Amino acid sequence: MQLLIDDINCGKLKPVYLIFGEESRLIEESLQNLIKAISPGGGEWGIEILDGTLINPYTAVAAAQESSLFGDRRLVAVKNINWLETTAKNSGLKNENEDSLNSLLVYLEKPNPDACLALTVRGNIDKRRKLVQQIHKKGRLIECVTPKGVERDAWLARRFEAAGFKVEKRAIAHISVSCVNLNQMANEADKLMLYCADKAEISYNDALATVAESSLLTVFELTDAAVAKNAAKACSYYRRLLQQGEDVQKIFGLLAAQFRNILLVKDMLKIGVSQSVIAKELRLHPYVTEKCTYASRAFSQRQLIKVLEMLLAADIAYKSGQGDLKELLETVILRICEL
Repeated sequence: MQLLIDDINCGKLKPVYLIFGEESRLIEESLQNLIKAISPGGGEWGIEILDGTLINPYTAVAAAQESSLFGDRRLVAVKNINWLETTAKNSGLKNENEDSLNSLLVYLEKPNPDACLALTVRGNIDKRRKLVQQIHKKGRLIECVTPKGVERDAWLARRFEAAGFKVEKRAIAHISVSCVNLNQMANEADKLMLYCADKAEISYNDALATVAESSLLTVFELTDAAVAKNAAKACSYYRRLLQQGEDVQKIFGLLAAQFRNILLVKDMLKIGVSQSVIAKELRLHPYVTEKCTYASRAFSQRQLIKVLEMLLAADIAYKSGQGDLKELLETVILRICEL
């Protein structure tokens, strides 16, 4: 997304943008940035929004080839295109779209200098496709992924600042590690701002009181209990996650990821890498890095490798029909506490 912002700041928009990724909020923010760049006053003049699920590439090209009556640059935004999909549900459209995609390839050879064509895709794309490669060459690919580490805090801080709130750093960190994506982060931030509407500053305790408890935070608590060799407490946190309706495979994945991070952090600390550099290199939130650093002191490298081996064995046993994953994972948690 930074590439798009750089283009806008330099006043040199590309003729075609392909904006894609799993983070729908960033896709929409990218489009809004383009709209503001074309129409700074916020009007609809020079802006054409099309539904990519209802039109084909021919229509998009025809719209982009139209010139402005007054010589100003136009934005043609085609949202949620499915032309690059190859799933069975789109098989009926596939041949038609494959043919009409050639019209986009032709357009890219000589794009309308008075138009900016923006195509959005919810999800990933195949970057090996000829059209994608040509857009990369002639225009710009903008990948919208969920930010990690301190980038998440920075995104939240900008949102609070735009709404006129001062927020304690620990409160921002709590929201950041509690949420999966930007939509969830935005919802929790908005809820917190409503709760603190009459306050001069939002505190960490305010965040604790309003932000929904996440499975990731509970996994941190489970890990802390394992570090303390408190099997009863560790199992209690595990059962709480199950009672909250969390999928056991998700819990398994979170726990495996946490112990993998602990091992990586331990290895990097051993060669003298600082926590701040570790967070940057592993793209971890500073809070997560701090947790991993604390846990790494309670386990040797061999013990951490043993934990990952036990988790792998449990996964293999489950997939080969040798046990229920809920019971297998609880047994692993108990064995971790015995290390």
